[in-house]
Amino acid sequence: RKPDVVGLQEAYRFACLPYPDVPVPPGRGCDDPDIKGAFSDQLANTLAALRGKYALAGKVTNLQVAAIPFWVNGFPALLSLEDRDAILVRNGLTAQPVSFAATSWLCSKPSADGCNYVTAPPVFEIRDPDDPTTVLLTIAVERGFVGVDVTVRGQGYRVFNTHLEQRLLGEGLLET
Repeated sequence: RKPDVVGLQEAYRFACLPYPDVPVPPGRGCDDPDIKGAFSDQLANTLAALRGKYALAGKVTNLQVAAIPFWVNGFPALLSLEDRDAILVRNGLTAQPVSFAATSWLCSKPSADGCNYVTAPPVFEIRDPDDPTTVLLTIAVERGFVGVDVTVRGQGYRVFNTHLEQRLLGEGLLET
């Protein structure tokens, strides 16, 4: 009940963007009522649902894609998405993100307030449906960590949040 610190993972932000140079009538495309409610910012919605009882102390971006083309009831649009992990702290507590700037050996890929791991993330390819040999977009899902220094009842703590994955070793085998 009422934790001092909360770690969130996979806090997505989805946005629908109009396709460039394509006129779309009102109520169509991104404004189509069939999909309009699907685009939200889960981190912002979580903070709003907590009604000011918690504040964002730090976040790391694991995935950011500017524009994936798709169709909405006959009209082209673009999907923008971002996946973040975050740390929230109860209001009234002092907290600040840990700076990883001086630790390039640890954090060679800074992201928002955190750091992404230096690994070869799995790559997803979106191919042209009319020509499957043509790759339209390549997406790499990274994982990272974020840390905050927080003071609770006069005691300082360093809290980290990360999102780990299972690694495939071979067909049907998982490393845990």
